[in-house]
Amino acid sequence: MKRIIKFRAWDKKTEKMRGWEDISRNWAMFILEGDDNTEIMQFTGLLDKNGKEIYEGDIIKTKDNFNEENIKEVVYDQDAFCITGVGRKDGGCPPDAEWFQRLSGLREIEVIGNIYESKHLLK
Repeated sequence: MKRIIKFRAWDKKTEKMRGWEDISRNWAMFILEGDDNTEIMQFTGLLDKNGKEIYEGDIIKTKDNFNEENIKEVVYDQDAFCITGVGRKDGGCPPDAEWFQRLSGLREIEVIGNIYESKHLLK
């Protein structure tokens, strides 16, 4: 299976999200050097129900098999992606295999915002 590695960046100065198309030409500057004015977020390799790419820092709405809706944040911790509140008992992310297994129990995943432009959705 081919893994797609992409990033996006939140520019703190302009308060705008810069997509892969914007940063890919200068990716080394953003990814390797970084700076205090830029937050880098990695693509999870997954798409939501509408075909939108899911990145760390995204706020997602999920529906489980019991039709319950939840609002969660996608995070990267301990070398794995996970959803807040859907991890190990110690609060860390589960191994990748467990992450995908837990996601398969969710009927719907929809990106509804991100932690920089839509933080109010997590309250």
